[in-house]
This record gives sequence, C-alpha cells and structure tokens, in this order.
Amino acid sequence: MSKVGRKPDLPRPERQIPTKPCRRCGAPIPRPEGGWTRGRHGYKLCSACGAVANKGPNHPKWKGGQPQLTYDGYMRLYHSPGRRELEHRYVWEKAHGPIPEGYHVHHRNGVKTDNRLENLQLIFGHTHVDAHAKAIALNGRWSRDRLACIDCHTTDHPHKARGLCVPCYNRVLPALKCPRPCCN
Repeated sequence: MSKVGRKPDLPRPERQIPTKPCRRCGAPIPRPEGGWTRGRHGYKLCSACGAVANKGPNHPKWKGGQPQLTYDGYMRLYHSPGRRELEHRYVWEKAHGPIPEGYHVHHRNGVKTDNRLENLQLIFGHTHVDAHAKAIALNGRWSRDRLACIDCHTTDHPHKARGLCVPCYNRVLPALKCPRPCCN
C-alpha cells in the first residue's frame, strides 16, 4: 500500500559540520562537540599547528635557547620544548659524562654564573653542603665574632679559637693551659 502524496525516499544530504580556518595554515577546523568556545586561545589552530604552538622557538618569550639567570643565581639552558637544565651541570656532563648519584658540581670561585670547566669541581654532596654552610654562617667575616686575629691583626690564616688564628693559637696555647699538674 502506498500513501498518496508521499515523496519518494531520497538519500539525505550529508550533514555539514561548521568549520573555521586555522590562523596559521588555513586548514578547516571542525566545530567541537560542545560548540565553539570563546576561551583565551579558542580554536584558532588546527591540531597540526597547535602541536607546535608556543613551544620552543614558537613561544613568544623564546630567547633563542640562550642561558637565563634563575632566581637563585644559576644559569639555566633551554634546549628544546620541555627540556632545560642548569648550565654548570651541562658543561660538566659534556666533558666528563654523567654526574654520579650523591655528587654535586661545585663552583670553585663561588661565582654561580662562571661555568668554565676549570672553575667546576665534582664533590660529594655532604662535603658541598658543609663548604657552603661555613661560608653562610660567617657571612664573609673571618670568624663569627672577630674581623681579624686579636694577636697578629691579620686574616691570612684561618680562625682557630678564642679570636686567634692557627699560628697565634699554637704559640699562645701553652700559656692558656692551667699551670696546676692536675689539669695537664
């Protein structure tokens, strides 16, 4: 039985998905399922262009992979997108291979931006921490309480004790000992 006035079944035309052009290459970007959004970046790049957008040399703040100063005074290298490392570690590894676990690369002259190989030294972590702890505690002074030895008034020799350098302390030590036989 056929219905009168009914149109014959024709193939339905394919539904066209709205698109927008990629701002870099012009390729059509299909409308996402949730609809177009007006986000910060929106859908302005196709998937091929978006994979490299704002990464490495395409990033607006890219400075050509040059080392940049970190907040704590070291130089950081940017090799490629997502890959960065401290310059002194990179220089050491290029010359000597990987840094063993538990070891640190130390700047001999104390200048964190001087990354010449002759200024770098590989030392054990605890030794490295101890070396810096003493410098931090003294804050550039000869000893905690004195600017120089109270006997010879120089800073040529390291501080020993009681405001005296090592040679002065060794010279004065016999006089500092108790004269009673019970203490010696």
